[in-house]
This record gives sequence, C-alpha cells and structure tokens, in this order.
Amino acid sequence: MQFHSDPAPQPKGDDSTVPAAAHQSIIRAVAFVVRCSGAATCAYVAAAKIGLPHAVWAAISALIVSQERLDDTTTSLAGRIAGTVIGAFIAVAVSLAGARLTTSVALQIAVAVAVCQRSHARDRLFEYVCGRRLSCC
Repeated sequence: MQFHSDPAPQPKGDDSTVPAAAHQSIIRAVAFVVRCSGAATCAYVAAAKIGLPHAVWAAISALIVSQERLDDTTTSLAGRIAGTVIGAFIAVAVSLAGARLTTSVALQIAVAVAVCQRSHARDRLFEYVCGRRLSCC
C-alpha cells in the first residue's frame, strides 16, 4: 500500500458562478426589503395626510400585498383592489336587503360572509374577498 500526501483531486467546475449567484440573491433580497419599506412608508404617509385615523393599517396592507417579484406584487395588488370592490358591493347589497327585511346586523354579516365563501368556491378572485390570500401563501 502506498500513501499519498497529495490532496485528493477536486472536481473541476466554474467556481466564479457561485459568488455571482449568491451576490444576485443578496441584491434581490435587499431590493425586496427596500421596496417593502418604501411601500409601507408611502402608504403610511399618504393615509396620515388624508386623515385616516389608523394610518398604520395602510402600511400593513402595503406589506401584505408585497411579493418578492414585482409582477407578483402587481397581481396581488390588483386582486386585493378587485376583492375590496366586490366585497364592498356584496356588503352594500346584503345590507340593503337586510334593512328591507329588518334582519339583525349579525345575520347580515353571516349572509355576506356566506356569499363570499360560496363565491370563493367557484372563482379564484374571491380569495381576495374572503381574506384567504396572504403574501406568504
């Protein structure tokens, strides 16, 4: 048996791509953090300027909508806006019908939630109306 003091040969590969990929990953992460911070700050300042009593909720909404890829953020934002409009329409419709039928507010809320949940089962857009669409999922 012969023992070698030479180190085992290392597989040859392009080691220059590993640092570049890690560098790009760090840049993407920093860009996401900066974009989220900017969106939350702008939302808070805008909400405070127009006099909303709890401007912090605007900042939280901006963070919830934010996704790592800008295209995903745009899709999420569009879905949340559409969901808000549809949800408001459903709430007004149920409230008007409930007022004519003299039903309690609790029953009106239950009916509105049931309509949203039923609609969610048929259409993916209603994920935003029902509050099932989160930035982490």
